[in-house]
Amino acid sequence: MPDPPGPPGSPGDVAGFLGSHPPFDVLEPDELARVAAVTETEVSVPGQTIFSQGAGPVASLWVVRTGSVEIIHDGRILDLLGPGELFGHASMISGLPTGF
Repeated sequence: MPDPPGPPGSPGDVAGFLGSHPPFDVLEPDELARVAAVTETEVSVPGQTIFSQGAGPVASLWVVRTGSVEIIHDGRILDLLGPGELFGHASMISGLPTGF
């Protein structure tokens, strides 16, 4: 049985959010609980650069919880990510600097 939702930031709350979005929605409850247990919450202010192209490699992937994240290259918005969408995973998996 999945963890019950908990207060914001608790493992149950994180598991509930992740479990409602791909690719986490196909995880077994114990796998989802393990992912939630090692998840860190980070708050970014509007306009803040999370990482730049060519940085890294990054050691984590990010999941947009609320709001949006713009993927920008040469001042142009290439993509706008919303809740549940991932970024940073290609660099984390490959060990290469971040691309776009």
